[in-house]
Amino acid sequence: VDTQGDAFFVAFGNAAGAVAAAAEAQAALTHGPIRVRMGLHTGTPELTDEGYVGLDVHLGARVAAAGHGGQVLLTEATRARVGIDVVDLGEHRVKDFADPVWVFQLPADESFPPLKTISNTNLPRPASSFVGRERERAEVAALVREGSRLVTLTGPGGCGKTRLAIEAA
Repeated sequence: VDTQGDAFFVAFGNAAGAVAAAAEAQAALTHGPIRVRMGLHTGTPELTDEGYVGLDVHLGARVAAAGHGGQVLLTEATRARVGIDVVDLGEHRVKDFADPVWVFQLPADESFPPLKTISNTNLPRPASSFVGRERERAEVAALVREGSRLVTLTGPGGCGKTRLAIEAA
């Protein structure tokens, strides 16, 4: 129903049809030079004059972006509607979504690196959004990127040292 850059957005009437099409497409591409990643999410997007919009559309795109070429990823909403074996990849945080997403993979003949999500850390999940202090965050991140092995943040209790460190990390 839509394209963006080199991506295709396809809508299905049911989850089983989407999963079957994704599996068939990956099988057809297996021996070719192109490696495609796919993300499947089941929801109720809004259809406007400009196409499908809404959080469900964005979640499907975020899940797809987390994968690697040759990988088909499903959210729990899709997995719950299909009766097939999947690989449980656990909870992952994805950009712009406060709650973690449970991600599954269609079985494949190969293994893949960890998903490209923001949950591949042991950092705590902040309860609120981070507002301001972009300059300070950039300075801390630059110090680490430039080779500093230890950066110490100092200040009175409650000024946001821990939060700044988490955001920089």
